Amino acid sequence: MNMSTSHCEGLYPMVSHHLEIERKYEMPDAGATMPQLSWSMKELVAAPTVSEHLDATYFDTETQSLGRHKIAVRRRTGGYDQGWHIKFDAAGGRHEVGFELTDDALGVPDPVTNFVRAAILDETLMPRVSLTTDRKRTVLSLAGTGDLAEICEDSVRAVDYSTGIQRTWCEWEVELLGAAEESEELAQKVFLEVETVLIAAGAVPSQSSAKIARALGQDADFERRLKGDKADPQPSAQAPRKKRTGRAADQFTLPSSAQVLTTVLAHQSLALVQADLLLKAGVQDATHRGRIAARQLRSTIKYMVRPYTKSLEVDEHLAELARELKYYAEVYETNRNGELLADMLAERGTPAAGDLSHLMSRAQEQILVGTQEALTYSASTRRLAVQRELEALIADVTLSADLPLNSENYLNKVAKRLRKGVLKTYESHPGGEVGVETDASWHDIRKMVKAARYTLESFQDAGLPLTEDQINMLSMAKELQGHLGRLTDEMTFTAWLSGDAPQAQESEKPSYLYLQGYSDGQADVVRGELQEKVSAAMMELKQLTLK
Repeated sequence: MNMSTSHCEGLYPMVSHHLEIERKYEMPDAGATMPQLSWSMKELVAAPTVSEHLDATYFDTETQSLGRHKIAVRRRTGGYDQGWHIKFDAAGGRHEVGFELTDDALGVPDPVTNFVRAAILDETLMPRVSLTTDRKRTVLSLAGTGDLAEICEDSVRAVDYSTGIQRTWCEWEVELLGAAEESEELAQKVFLEVETVLIAAGAVPSQSSAKIARALGQDADFERRLKGDKADPQPSAQAPRKKRTGRAADQFTLPSSAQVLTTVLAHQSLALVQADLLLKAGVQDATHRGRIAARQLRSTIKYMVRPYTKSLEVDEHLAELARELKYYAEVYETNRNGELLADMLAERGTPAAGDLSHLMSRAQEQILVGTQEALTYSASTRRLAVQRELEALIADVTLSADLPLNSENYLNKVAKRLRKGVLKTYESHPGGEVGVETDASWHDIRKMVKAARYTLESFQDAGLPLTEDQINMLSMAKELQGHLGRLTDEMTFTAWLSGDAPQAQESEKPSYLYLQGYSDGQADVVRGELQEKVSAAMMELKQLTLK
């Protein structure tokens, strides 16, 4: 298991973090006895099986705030990793952080509560489920690579405290360890060999998202199987939908505008919370993800909500929320830029650049300073106030906005508004390739195409298909954002070098001069490309049919 100590030792002591990569299996008959398996495989070697008895209590708020945010909090005794654990989904994976075991079985330690504060806000964590697990744990290794995975054969007994209902089930968990966590080839070897044994014994991949969901009766497929029904078939790829003029799909019931907006805001608000969790866990790129989520929310508020607000008072309230989201992104900028600078220095570390260790040290120092700034803000009342405002808006968007009744009409109005904004920003571009005013204008265009991309993607994510021209507009926005982003990165890099150069030692100045010249050259290349690419894109954008 790839464990790492977090960089947030001061605010969140005792925390460790790892990315959980696992697969689950079970017998298709919920009441079937688990077969006895030998774990004899082609290349993987199984260590002697160890038996463990685990007692866990899972916590959540009365309104199940943790569940809504895809977070699980538990206190577990027994096993090699007993303690307080927080599991959460973010950045395409399942993360786990651990805190030391405390004597109080029912009182949640402050560091654990504070870690998930943005998700629970003013609510209190309370015991929701108890899980007793008899586990047989087998570690698999491969000659020359060490331990690669552990197989946990679990017999679980759960009690839902809110209803008193007891549920029992058996499952296998296969979790990657060591080198298999870093190597796709090793990971596939492990899963293939283990799955071959399990499938031969009659097991099937489990559809359960988490033990606590099953314990609370939220696993619909498991509940049916308990009654003797067959398991649901594996979901198949969605069949192609029939097209009609200008629309990518129509063989389904359209969500309402309010449903679309609620889904968009909920997804983006969740991403904001997930970014804070990643930050507290010490995961690189957390601040970048937070800044993206904040910008997405600002775009949603500006283009999907504020044009339809019920009153001037509501509009001013939303404008203030957008300003707070802008502040969120600004606080996270120091850390994010530090990570960007460190990556660019690593890429440009050639003999011609000389010794860059002094510059890398300064970038790392900026990362640490920015991390502390971001952590302090993430725990502040100002940050939590932003989350409360978002939760209130999500609870009933119709209290804030009079949206178009038809969601396709809503999408099209927003798309046209975005196109108008992009074209207007481009038309004010001063022209020419070089100059402070020109570069600032390129940055303004980038902000507008990002808003177009974020907003159109949000409609898609909420289940509303785009027309062919709207898809073309989205593709155009993505491409332009990428080109314009390269210029922004070079400008950030050269500004940092210029600001740091006066303090440089004489022996360090050649490196500054080399990097400055190299970055200026890269920026000039991008500027030259932009003249042609942006002009052509704007011509194409004008010709799109947005009804």
